[in-house]
Amino acid sequence: MKILVRLSDNVLDDKCFTKAILHVEKSVVEHVQVTHQGCYGVEDLKGKTLDYVVECANYDPSGSHPETYFEIWDGEERRFRSFWEAEQVTEERCLSVGARAILKAEEDAAIAHHEKMCGKGRQ
Repeated sequence: MKILVRLSDNVLDDKCFTKAILHVEKSVVEHVQVTHQGCYGVEDLKGKTLDYVVECANYDPSGSHPETYFEIWDGEERRFRSFWEAEQVTEERCLSVGARAILKAEEDAAIAHHEKMCGKGRQ
Protein backbone atom coordinates (compact mmCIF):
# COMPACT_ATOMS: atom_id res chain seq x y z
CA MET A 1 0.00 0.00 0.00
CA LYS A 2 1.14 3.53 -0.72
CA ILE A 3 -0.18 6.62 1.04
CA LEU A 4 0.58 10.32 0.63
CA VAL A 5 1.47 12.33 3.74
CA ARG A 6 2.68 15.81 4.55
CA LEU A 7 4.31 17.44 7.52
CA SER A 8 3.46 21.07 8.08
CA ASP A 9 2.89 23.66 10.75
CA ASN A 10 0.84 26.77 11.35
CA VAL A 11 3.72 29.12 10.50
CA LEU A 12 4.97 27.87 7.14
CA ASP A 13 3.25 28.26 3.79
CA ASP A 14 2.49 25.38 1.44
CA LYS A 15 5.81 25.44 -0.45
CA CYS A 16 7.62 24.67 2.82
CA PHE A 17 5.57 21.57 3.64
CA THR A 18 7.29 18.22 3.18
CA LYS A 19 5.25 15.72 1.16
CA ALA A 20 6.09 12.03 0.80
CA ILE A 21 4.69 8.73 -0.39
CA LEU A 22 4.97 6.04 2.26
CA HIS A 23 5.35 2.52 0.87
CA VAL A 24 3.73 0.24 3.44
CA GLU A 25 4.16 -3.55 3.37
CA LYS A 26 2.65 -5.81 6.03
CA SER A 27 1.72 -2.72 8.11
CA VAL A 28 5.32 -1.41 8.18
CA VAL A 29 6.73 1.59 6.28
CA GLU A 30 9.34 -0.01 4.02
CA HIS A 31 10.27 3.08 1.97
CA VAL A 32 9.78 6.84 2.25
CA GLN A 33 9.68 8.58 -1.13
CA VAL A 34 9.91 12.34 -0.63
CA THR A 35 8.00 14.11 -3.41
CA HIS A 36 8.57 17.63 -2.07
CA GLN A 37 11.28 18.43 0.47
CA GLY A 38 10.14 21.12 2.85
CA CYS A 39 11.43 22.26 6.22
CA TYR A 40 10.73 19.00 8.03
CA GLY A 41 12.08 15.53 7.36
CA VAL A 42 9.96 12.38 7.21
CA GLU A 43 12.67 9.83 6.48
CA ASP A 44 12.59 8.60 10.09
CA LEU A 45 9.19 7.02 9.37
CA LYS A 46 10.95 4.11 7.63
CA GLY A 47 10.48 1.04 9.79
CA LYS A 48 7.53 2.50 11.71
CA THR A 49 4.17 0.74 11.76
CA LEU A 50 1.07 1.99 9.98
CA ASP A 51 -0.53 2.30 13.42
CA TYR A 52 2.28 4.69 14.40
CA VAL A 53 1.68 6.76 11.24
CA VAL A 54 -2.05 6.99 12.04
CA GLU A 55 -1.20 7.90 15.63
CA CYS A 56 1.03 10.73 14.36
CA ALA A 57 -1.84 12.00 12.22
CA ASN A 58 -4.12 11.94 15.26
CA TYR A 59 -1.79 13.95 17.49
CA ASP A 60 -3.34 17.29 18.46
CA PRO A 61 -0.56 19.91 18.56
CA SER A 62 -2.76 22.67 20.01
CA GLY A 63 -0.88 24.78 22.47
CA SER A 64 2.61 24.25 21.06
CA HIS A 65 4.38 26.72 18.80
CA PRO A 66 4.77 26.16 16.01
CA GLU A 67 1.93 23.68 15.89
CA THR A 68 3.32 20.85 13.76
CA TYR A 69 0.79 18.79 11.84
CA PHE A 70 1.29 15.35 10.31
CA GLU A 71 -1.46 14.81 7.77
CA ILE A 72 -2.58 12.05 5.40
CA TRP A 73 -4.12 12.76 1.99
CA ASP A 74 -7.87 12.14 1.88
CA GLY A 75 -8.97 11.50 -1.69
CA GLU A 76 -12.63 11.58 -0.72
CA GLU A 77 -12.35 15.08 0.76
CA ARG A 78 -9.58 16.07 -1.71
CA ARG A 79 -7.35 17.56 0.98
CA PHE A 80 -4.75 16.65 3.57
CA ARG A 81 -6.22 16.04 7.00
CA SER A 82 -5.53 14.69 10.46
CA PHE A 83 -7.66 12.51 12.74
CA TRP A 84 -8.02 9.13 11.05
CA GLU A 85 -9.25 5.71 12.06
CA ALA A 86 -6.78 3.00 11.04
CA GLU A 87 -9.31 1.21 8.83
CA GLN A 88 -9.87 4.40 6.81
CA VAL A 89 -6.26 4.46 5.60
CA THR A 90 -6.22 2.66 2.25
CA GLU A 91 -4.15 3.21 -0.88
CA GLU A 92 -7.25 3.92 -2.92
CA ARG A 93 -8.30 6.71 -0.56
CA CYS A 94 -4.91 8.06 0.54
CA LEU A 95 -2.83 8.34 -2.64
CA SER A 96 -3.49 11.44 -4.73
CA VAL A 97 -3.67 11.66 -8.50
CA GLY A 98 -0.41 13.63 -8.45
CA ALA A 99 1.34 10.97 -6.40
CA ARG A 100 0.06 8.27 -8.75
CA ALA A 101 1.49 10.28 -11.68
CA ILE A 102 4.90 10.50 -9.96
CA LEU A 103 4.94 6.73 -9.39
CA LYS A 104 3.84 6.06 -12.99
CA ALA A 105 6.55 8.35 -14.42
CA GLU A 106 9.21 6.62 -12.32
CA GLU A 107 7.95 3.21 -13.40
CA ASP A 108 7.95 4.26 -17.07
CA ALA A 109 11.49 5.62 -16.74
CA ALA A 110 12.68 2.38 -15.13
CA ILE A 111 11.09 0.31 -17.92
CA ALA A 112 12.63 2.54 -20.61
CA HIS A 113 16.04 2.28 -18.95
CA HIS A 114 15.74 -1.51 -18.71
CA GLU A 115 14.71 -1.77 -22.37
CA LYS A 116 17.62 0.45 -23.41
CA MET A 117 20.12 -1.58 -21.39
CA CYS A 118 18.73 -4.91 -22.61
CA GLY A 119 18.57 -3.81 -26.23
CA LYS A 120 14.83 -4.23 -26.67
CA GLY A 121 13.64 -2.43 -29.76
CA ARG A 122 17.03 -2.53 -31.52
CA GLN A 123 16.91 -3.37 -35.21
